[in-house]
Amino acid sequence: FCQKIVETMPKFPIDSDAAYLLGMFSTLDALLEVSMSEALKQLPLPQDLSDGLLGRPGPCNDLLQICTAYEKGRWTKVSRYSETLRVPVHIIAQNYFDALEHVSNIWASLMRSAPNGK
Repeated sequence: FCQKIVETMPKFPIDSDAAYLLGMFSTLDALLEVSMSEALKQLPLPQDLSDGLLGRPGPCNDLLQICTAYEKGRWTKVSRYSETLRVPVHIIAQNYFDALEHVSNIWASLMRSAPNGK
C-alpha cells in the first residue's frame, strides 16, 4: 500500500522500493516480539525509513499513518494526512484496492504452485 501511494507522488524522499520496505517492516516489532528500535538495530535501513518506522515526525511516518488510518477506517485522520501528503483521498482509496488485488494475485499464484493446490 505504501509503495502504491509513493508511485503516485512526484516528489517524495524515498522511492517506491523503499516505500515497499517501509510497509513491510511496519509490523516487524510485533513479528519479532521486540521493540521497533531493537528490531531496527539489525537492519541497515536509510534514516528516513528508520525515522518513519519509529514514529518520528516526517514524510515516512506520514505515509505509514495514512496507510494504517485507511486500513482502520479512521477517515478524519486519512483526510488530514491526505492534505499533508498532497494526495487526494480517492487516489489513496484506489491505491488501497490495487494493493489488495496485488496481494490476492500473489496468494493465488502461490496456491496454484503448491503441491496438490493446498
